[in-house]
Amino acid sequence: MPESEREPFQLGIFMPNCSHAYCISSYKPEPDDWTYESNKNIAQAAEAAGFDFLFPVSRWRGFGGETNYLRTSLETMTWAAAILAATQTIRVYSTVHVPVFHPLVAAKMGGTLDHIGQGRWGINIVSGWSATEFGMMGIELLPHAERYQRTAAFIEILKGLWTQEPGSFTHVSPWYQITDGYVMPQPMQQPHPPIVNAGTSDAARDLVARLCDWGLYRPAFGRSHTRYGGGLQATGAGVRPTGPLCGHAVCAVARNRKGSPGRSATDHRSDGYGCRPELGERPEHRQ
Repeated sequence: MPESEREPFQLGIFMPNCSHAYCISSYKPEPDDWTYESNKNIAQAAEAAGFDFLFPVSRWRGFGGETNYLRTSLETMTWAAAILAATQTIRVYSTVHVPVFHPLVAAKMGGTLDHIGQGRWGINIVSGWSATEFGMMGIELLPHAERYQRTAAFIEILKGLWTQEPGSFTHVSPWYQITDGYVMPQPMQQPHPPIVNAGTSDAARDLVARLCDWGLYRPAFGRSHTRYGGGLQATGAGVRPTGPLCGHAVCAVARNRKGSPGRSATDHRSDGYGCRPELGERPEHRQ
């Protein structure tokens, strides 16, 4: 890719808007860092340090067990409104589960959030995989392929409502019917706020290549960014993502009670959902 077409390198933070965020262990010095006050302080410190964006996790219940991992969480649309109001320059994302939000409602909320942040909001769209979470709401978990078809429709509706003349957008699909869709204010960002997806399946790569601005991947899945990026080019039929691929890696060193270095946290790797992929542990129906 020519240097002139490359997006600038960006650094962001996965925010602790959930209890025991990114630390499934029962040892956690600050178990209550999920609070808004904590998130606000971290956001402001990240902004002062020059970080580019903040990313939240969206959960509706915990995973059980001793720590009940991610059991308490701040919903990310309302969380983003507060964080945007407390910052000046850093971009703030919301994470939205497609089965839970109607796309017109999400588009309206997104337009509002982008105005609160003066053009600093973005959306991470998740097709959804947790039968436990959605089951408590009476929401059916669709087959994997159909989930991504519905997510594609969701994104197409967002883009239509954000870019077309208000009151003129119409959409018909097996999942949604929009007639003369109207959203005002539309987002400040043109043509629309950045849209992200973090899936790694073939269906997800196709979605990212066709409809998203960023592809968020985890090395635990893709093993290498080259393989993931190559898959995007292949499934996109020559269409590349308009923004960067983004990955994250976390390494920590634990200390034993005598204060000497212990084993690295990578000896007990977690993929962000409290699972150890080297042992084949993965949540069912993951996106």
